[in-house]
Amino acid sequence: MSDLPKNASQFELVDGVFVGLAGAIFVGAAMLQRSLGDVVGDEARLPPAAGAKTRREISRSKRFLNGPPPNLPKK
Repeated sequence: MSDLPKNASQFELVDGVFVGLAGAIFVGAAMLQRSLGDVVGDEARLPPAAGAKTRREISRSKRFLNGPPPNLPKK
């Protein structure tokens, strides 16, 4: 112990705080991940037409946002 600096116990305390913080973040992330449930299984149970319907809706929204307003007289 004589070859350690005088403030070595301070560094050990700071290291402990960082390790505890990292552990808390890890546990929190694991809990959030677990709360999502089985996402892959839920997606697998979707009907096959769900993807096509989504693509149609996206296409419609793009046409709505990018196209000219319908039924308006041209100047």
